Amino acid sequence: MDSRQKVSSRINAITTRLTELEEEKLSLLRELSELKKHRNTKFYGQTIREEAPQTKEDKINLFLELFGCRTDLYPKLWENRNKGTKGYSPACLNEWKNGVCFKPKIKCSECTNQDFIKLDSEVIKAHLTGKITVGTYAIRKDDSCTFLAADFDKTGWEEDVISFKEAGARLGVPVYVERSRSGNGAHAWIFFAGPIQAYKARQLGTVILTETLKETSSLSL
Repeated sequence: MDSRQKVSSRINAITTRLTELEEEKLSLLRELSELKKHRNTKFYGQTIREEAPQTKEDKINLFLELFGCRTDLYPKLWENRNKGTKGYSPACLNEWKNGVCFKPKIKCSECTNQDFIKLDSEVIKAHLTGKITVGTYAIRKDDSCTFLAADFDKTGWEEDVISFKEAGARLGVPVYVERSRSGNGAHAWIFFAGPIQAYKARQLGTVILTETLKETSSLSL
């Protein structure tokens, strides 16, 4: 190889290397930009407790504070073993009382003899100790809520719920994952510092879902 060929070969090598360095620089700049955005992201969540609850009472109160959106009543699990059916209905002091309760002919929501039981620490204690199984009503009378929950139970739910959690983190919204009662699904929880209108919570959920779909096309809710 003569000197002219050597020079030409070296020029090509340098040009190729400079192109590679430029591409690497652009890639690093994009990554740096994303890292800076993540660093400066304002997380909307706030610590509900500075320290983990120590006593049984503290744990019960924390549970009630997180999940007790509507506290003037709560749904209680019922089961009919003969028919193999189960569901939730409002816990009522007049349930099945002769001449007072007319289920199933009259729905609880339409009954004039309602005497619903409030959701309080005693009810939560009974739930956590396995004496009863209760749910929670997510929307209050004024159409406000204190949390948002997404249910993942279709094929691929494990990956989907993690993608949803990661999408929330990218948007500055902490998402907490809980395994479903059946074990074949998960719930993704977002807790608010105070009551907000339910439609705003739904909008937030939609935004996170949209962000999630950027990473996965098989999302099942």
